Amino acid sequence: RLLILASGITKVSTVVASLTPTCAVALAWRTSAGRASLRQLACGMDYIYQGESILKKRLLSIESASSDTEGLSAATRERELLHDGAEQWQAGTEARIDPYTEDLVIVTRKDIPLSVIQHLNFVNPKKHDSLVTEFEYGKASGEIYYDIAERDNLEDDGYARLITLNWWYQALSQVMLNASLILLDLYSNFIFGFNLVSHHLALRVSLEVACFFPLLYVTLEGMTIHQAHQHTLQEWKYKTSAKTGNCDLICSEHLSAVDRHHAFYAMVLFQFIGLDSLVRDIVVWLHPFKSVQPFCAFKSDGHRCYVIGWANEYMFRCDSATRQHVLMITQVGVRLTLLIFKTTVAIRSWDLTSLGLCVPSLLLVVLRMRTIWSTIRDRQQLWMWLNREWSRVNDRIPSISGDPFKQESAQLEATQRVLTKQKSMHFPDSEWGSSFKGWRNMCIRFLRHVFLPMALLSVYIFVDLAWVHLRSAIGRNT
Repeated sequence: RLLILASGITKVSTVVASLTPTCAVALAWRTSAGRASLRQLACGMDYIYQGESILKKRLLSIESASSDTEGLSAATRERELLHDGAEQWQAGTEARIDPYTEDLVIVTRKDIPLSVIQHLNFVNPKKHDSLVTEFEYGKASGEIYYDIAERDNLEDDGYARLITLNWWYQALSQVMLNASLILLDLYSNFIFGFNLVSHHLALRVSLEVACFFPLLYVTLEGMTIHQAHQHTLQEWKYKTSAKTGNCDLICSEHLSAVDRHHAFYAMVLFQFIGLDSLVRDIVVWLHPFKSVQPFCAFKSDGHRCYVIGWANEYMFRCDSATRQHVLMITQVGVRLTLLIFKTTVAIRSWDLTSLGLCVPSLLLVVLRMRTIWSTIRDRQQLWMWLNREWSRVNDRIPSISGDPFKQESAQLEATQRVLTKQKSMHFPDSEWGSSFKGWRNMCIRFLRHVFLPMALLSVYIFVDLAWVHLRSAIGRNT
């Protein structure tokens, strides 16, 4: 009995010893200092406790704000700055920050006013509590304007995009939907061609017309892919050239050919589907090593975010779709030509399957036309702004000289480089001071890639119909 009792006491002591650390952790987690100590042990580094979160203290509810408040920046109390990476970097000191903090922590900041980050909201109640993805701000005052359509002060305001995880998921979903629609259109044309060749008698078309559609489809799509390949070659040279300073793509001699070609043809695919540049080159846009572009990486309310600035909204939208309107015009011409062919066959035969296969092409044409129209308008506004800034910079540079104006001269030279880069990217064939020729070029491209193939196709279909009726008339007479 004594042995059994001793064995029981040993087991109980073992259980208590195993539960003691768990109980200690649970008790320590109930206090803020205890949580700090536990995080220090878990992270294996020195940990500084920053106090309780002041999220509830510094956030003022938008709903309780007065109705006469002007702008959303006044509806939120100024955030308490816990850490500014830009100031710490200049001072040469290193601060140890709680990685789980919900306070405002600025990792790096360049040309973005501090008050903008302190008053920035993530939700816009004036737009049905929608997510804030873009805003304008006063370069000198730091005041935030969330409704960019109501304000268009290109001289005093800057434009910025708020990059959050929510926005990233939304952008990825839009990219996937766009790519799915393009693939669905390609698949529908593929199925329509096989159905037309195998059932041309039931669809009331001749074998010649049935065989002409696959040939036309392969030719037009090959032309589109070739154009995407040419655009990719230009972009590849730009992103791998040491002269432009953009060597983000790794293409060294030691890199295998498989990896090098994989990146190149991925860029061809991105050009073909019209992928947004901000999503495609997210590594470049979010890197803090920039020349003159405003940028900020921070954490606020527990959210890790980025703010990327542009001179105006037109520059951002043109940078997001660099020369994609050229390829889109060709794609619209190809889709319209094939759509007319499919619609003509479907109406002649009253085939519901053929009519259903026309829907993806119709949706893609409508969306592409809308994108082309808005892109041309943005390019026009950007070209006008570039010419104004170019004239201002060139008029200012000769009037400054000497050491007192050394900093201003460096800023003007940097601005001049940015303007030259924007012109080479978006308007390589234009000259400074010339008028905008985007609308005329768009009409010429439409005539060449849209109306000419449609006219030739209409003539071919008319000749085929006339030949079918002629053969039927000859058969009846004989």
